[in-house]
Amino acid sequence: MGSPLRTVHLRRSSPSSPADTVAITVDGGSGVDLARVGLALGLDPASVRPNGYFLSRGPGHVCSAVTWRALLAFFAKRGLPTGADAAAPVVVHGRPAAPTAPSSGCAVDHMDHPLGPPLLP
Repeated sequence: MGSPLRTVHLRRSSPSSPADTVAITVDGGSGVDLARVGLALGLDPASVRPNGYFLSRGPGHVCSAVTWRALLAFFAKRGLPTGADAAAPVVVHGRPAAPTAPSSGCAVDHMDHPLGPPLLP
């Protein structure tokens, strides 16, 4: 069974990004899910580094070798932000995620098109 859930506040490190913070709820006893952190901030999960630290990652960009509780204790010992509140968010470094292109192909419903369905020869 995991630890009690806690809220961790995050902020992108990029000066060009908005200074807004996001909050995610994590289980202190579970591995650090870097894909979830990346998704919350619009970052590529393969490049996510909380407070500038690289964490090894396994399948699905989850760092199973380090729990949230251990990571946040590590940050606290070094005087780094632990994300306990929006005033002291964990600063997350990483590359912006690639924009997702709209899907193309046969999945488009032409019945809703203003000109009606396509005519078949």
